[in-house]
Amino acid sequence: MASPRAHARRLTASLPVWVSATVEHNETLRFEALGLVEQAKTRLDEIKAKPPADSASIGVAVLHPCHLAIKGLLAAKGFKAGSTKAQLALLPALYPPDALPEDRIADYVAIQGLKLQGQKSIDAAGQLIATAESLLAKGV
Repeated sequence: MASPRAHARRLTASLPVWVSATVEHNETLRFEALGLVEQAKTRLDEIKAKPPADSASIGVAVLHPCHLAIKGLLAAKGFKAGSTKAQLALLPALYPPDALPEDRIADYVAIQGLKLQGQKSIDAAGQLIATAESLLAKGV
């Protein structure tokens, strides 16, 4: 059976060079995954309890829990990416499309670009966090 390091090397070698250069693989990151997703959930609950004044501010506030959820998904596989663009390139390589729907990634991109604001951004973040929790629970 191949070691996790060999699998990680094959995976990073299959990615574009710029992604491979910004990605770190460390099996100890797996222990942080659940904590990151729990932080995301807690932070989103805080935003729901006391939302910022306008919809653009809500969109900006929701970025943090989304980012934590994505970091948790990467950490669950033992990876850490140095940029959002690298995260987006790495996620489809780590998770099959049926496990992590493209809609969740598209919502994350829309929140990043402030195209989703207000309650829609809160709902999208909630769905992303729920998907991350589900994937971690299943061990996908």
